[in-house]
Amino acid sequence: MSADTSSANAPRAAHETSGAVRQLLLAGAEAQVALAKRLGVNATDAAALDHLFSAGHPVGPAELSRRLGITTASATAVTDRLVRSGHVDRVPDAHDRRRHALTPTGKAHRDLLGALQPLITAIDAASAALSPAERDTVAAYLSDVAARIRDYARTSPHNPA
Repeated sequence: MSADTSSANAPRAAHETSGAVRQLLLAGAEAQVALAKRLGVNATDAAALDHLFSAGHPVGPAELSRRLGITTASATAVTDRLVRSGHVDRVPDAHDRRRHALTPTGKAHRDLLGALQPLITAIDAASAALSPAERDTVAAYLSDVAARIRDYARTSPHNPA
């Protein structure tokens, strides 16, 4: 293939790659619904658990409402359901006694790992089919795409950069 042919196919290849990423995002949304069913919670509660696990720091109800795009009253209802189901504990803030952090419980860790294990195993099998160099390339690409998706989310019309 000549350089001219290769460069002419670049937009189509980029479009195909973008389409594959879009399919991945849609599959992720479907997996989120399936995960909620496996955990016995609704989709919003499963999304809340996802945020609590991935935040990297204690999350309060107000931050959870922002992350989920719901009102603080709705976030309180989500929190109440997750506390009742044994998936979340409210922990008093060490510096502000009026504030509570939401922390996933040991039950939440066990339930989530159990529910996700078949998916993790399947993704690991797909990764094992790649060479080490291919895995490095795919990981770098997906990390870059994830950063761009997060930038897009942070710079919505209602939250300009």
